[in-house]
Amino acid sequence: MFKEIVDLSNEIFDGMTCYGSPKTTFWKWYSHEETAKKFGGRVSLEGHCFFATEHLGTHLDAPYHFNPKGKKIAEIPIEELILPGRAVDMSHKGEWEAITGEDLEAGCMKAGFRARPGDAILVYTGWGEKFDDPEKAVPRPYLDAGAADWVLERGLRLIGVDLVSVEAPEITPEDRPVHMKICGSNRVYMVEMLRNVGELIGKDFWFFAVPIKIKHGTGAPCRAFAGIS
Repeated sequence: MFKEIVDLSNEIFDGMTCYGSPKTTFWKWYSHEETAKKFGGRVSLEGHCFFATEHLGTHLDAPYHFNPKGKKIAEIPIEELILPGRAVDMSHKGEWEAITGEDLEAGCMKAGFRARPGDAILVYTGWGEKFDDPEKAVPRPYLDAGAADWVLERGLRLIGVDLVSVEAPEITPEDRPVHMKICGSNRVYMVEMLRNVGELIGKDFWFFAVPIKIKHGTGAPCRAFAGIS
């Protein structure tokens, strides 16, 4: 049993801005007020509907997102999303500053560990607490192609970031090097829009990223959390 659980997920809400996608819309399908009246006060119930992108809030990218031959969300074995994890502190990086493979390696060494095959590495920048304000969340650090190479060379199973996107199309408008390399591998997964990652710095933990099982999904919102032993 874990001594501590750290919730790494963002709340999903009406009007939520999703980077590069339409805004999320919720509406009531039926309400407590309406149903209480209908059932003479004996019963009340409420249910909502919503419209949103698959890549909503804290979400997992399936390899298929950038790889036509890659696994789709429902095809990813759940055991590949429950992983030993460590967090790397990149909070010294500023707006539009690249996080390189050398940065990630140095961050691991500073924290006193080596990335191991099959691990989940979570990148802490401090931007995870800015998602409620898109004007602050979008100008951000980002991973470059060398960081993606580092992930693949270390044999990681998952890379997670507290950023609206793992990379910055604003910097490379005609290319998506990180998504192309990671999704292209068909064996490494990405989680974007984490929060509270700073609470994991210097700690061993198990990382859980459990997505909605969407058939043919390119991605899906997930309830991400860490269990600290």
